[in-house]
Amino acid sequence: GISKRFSGVTGVAKISVEHLSQHNIRIKIVEKSPLLIWETLNQKYLVDDSGYIWGNFEDTYASLPTLIDTKNLPVKIGDKVLPQASVDFFNYLSNNFNDQTGARASKYEIMDIVSDLKITTDAGWYVYFDTTRTAKGELISLKRVLSEAKTSGSSNLEYIDLRIANRIFY
Repeated sequence: GISKRFSGVTGVAKISVEHLSQHNIRIKIVEKSPLLIWETLNQKYLVDDSGYIWGNFEDTYASLPTLIDTKNLPVKIGDKVLPQASVDFFNYLSNNFNDQTGARASKYEIMDIVSDLKITTDAGWYVYFDTTRTAKGELISLKRVLSEAKTSGSSNLEYIDLRIANRIFY
């Protein structure tokens, strides 16, 4: 019936229909919550926790992290822009990066390959991640490099590249 008809609607997380009487029903619709803002071709969109664009950007969500598509591919509402592993990776990083590194992530960018994520920090350095690995593991590696750089007195850190397995460049 009605709930089946709305189940595929972009932006709807849950719908329930309750029959109150012969002529009355109650419909409850729960809207999806955006996880991030996707920016491409100077347009911004809301992306859900499954990686789908489900709406145009609204100022209400301006505090969410913005992920910039450096390839500037055209997208539309309903498109899947991120695989689930990348969504989970990004979610973990956006919630833990600042506390774990002591630097604030000021810019998130998806590079040419969707599994490559670049984060620019307010401390002036940037880091490349491989989103096919675990975010927790990548963050542990990053903390180790930052600690090593601090211990060795390397204050002019420019970038850290974690994309090659078992090798870290900085």
